[in-house]
Amino acid sequence: MTAELTRRQVLDDLPPLRAALAARGLSLAWAVAGADGDGDAGHVDVTPAGPGEARAAAGMPPTRRREFLAGRWAARRALRAAGGPGGEIGRAGRRPLAPAGWALSISHSAGLAVAVAAPLSRYAAVGCDLELRPLPAAAARLVLTGPERAWAGDAGTPGAQHRLLALFSAKEAAFKLLCGLQPETFGTLTVARLTADPPPAGARPRALRLRPILPGAPGVPRPPGTARAPGAPPPAALVRISAAGDGVFCWTALPASVRR
Repeated sequence: MTAELTRRQVLDDLPPLRAALAARGLSLAWAVAGADGDGDAGHVDVTPAGPGEARAAAGMPPTRRREFLAGRWAARRALRAAGGPGGEIGRAGRRPLAPAGWALSISHSAGLAVAVAAPLSRYAAVGCDLELRPLPAAAARLVLTGPERAWAGDAGTPGAQHRLLALFSAKEAAFKLLCGLQPETFGTLTVARLTADPPPAGARPRALRLRPILPGAPGVPRPPGTARAPGAPPPAALVRISAAGDGVFCWTALPASVRR
């Protein structure tokens, strides 16, 4: 299947997802990297919105630059649709910096960028991930726990690739939510340090609940010179999983009421 056909299928799947997220107070937008024209068709103006974006994009390879700017465009569109500002999107390391008062997450895959935004008055943090390419089983399994590997199944079993992709993508979305929630605590977290409550064997999951495994938690080695994680354990991330063409789109949002 060509990349263009894959994107076309995903673009057909995104409008119903946008409506479903809007019903929950979340804004979803998307863009195809490097195109021109109307946003609903996936087209995007790849001009940086300000000097910060221009500096960030300047040293990137062309494909990565187009995806980066498409992600920023999608983020501005998601923010504006929710009543937020439409200026340039800063960053802290590799993380996008949401405007004050807003939660934001961006993802890219196969030349397509998506973004989810919401006001902090409604959600303390959001996370999204789009995966349109099959994952090499050996690489993906590096981030799975033993029970997760058992649930995903062998590469040749029916549905194994979908379960593997769903688990990986769900972990990415949960990782982004936690980093947005407490970057000082979760900034060094990796997707391998997230554990899922898998559904019954053989299921094609529509949601997964993921919990962070923090350094210093029981049974987890603590790096020398670091203290045990203080306070109550962070809330688990309930990640919703939807089909996006032959791939998956995952999203999660922590209500502001849970943070308080």
